[in-house]
Amino acid sequence: MWIPENANPAGNDDVDCTVRAISKVTGKTWDEVYAALCAYGFGAKRMPVSDSVWGSYLRDLGWRGNYVLTDCNFCRTIQDFCRKFPIGTYLIKADQHVVAVIDGNIYDTFDSSGMVPIYYFYKET
Repeated sequence: MWIPENANPAGNDDVDCTVRAISKVTGKTWDEVYAALCAYGFGAKRMPVSDSVWGSYLRDLGWRGNYVLTDCNFCRTIQDFCRKFPIGTYLIKADQHVVAVIDGNIYDTFDSSGMVPIYYFYKET
């Protein structure tokens, strides 16, 4: 189920999906996540929303990543992923987009349930 959400404090929806999604799944504010990704990006000499930058940030917070096909060869959409993994907190990377999923609910500024997931991060409890 899609639940509309925008963690951007100014209400903007401008290529900040990575920051918004990480904010949702970590419980950190948009500002905290953005500042951290900028620092990580500066250190790596990459843009803050580069996959390698935010992936490093999440791994340093104790998150693990996996490719969707490794765990779910029938997950053709994010909605399929939610059906397969109805419990847990995930950050899903789709083509040119990142989305937060918590207990089967998709938190995003638009209904991204039909997008194709490529890989995901999760935090073991």
